[in-house]
Amino acid sequence: MYPDTFVVDVQGKTQLVNTSLIEDEVGVGDWVVIHMGFALERLSQREAEEALELLNMLGPNAGAPPIPEMQVSEMEPPPW
Repeated sequence: MYPDTFVVDVQGKTQLVNTSLIEDEVGVGDWVVIHMGFALERLSQREAEEALELLNMLGPNAGAPPIPEMQVSEMEPPPW
């Protein structure tokens, strides 16, 4: 029903994420930056680890909400 939309695991929670904004196909194990349900860019594992480390150093009161990152652990179409 919704092309390029998948149910993914985001830090232990399931979320619908649309991958149509990324040119190359996204697969299991890929790291991407998501915003408002859209995957915006693919990251290498090193880039993802550095970004997460920086966000953890800044803490929850750094003046902006954290940027969610996800590692795709399961790719399945929505249940409808």
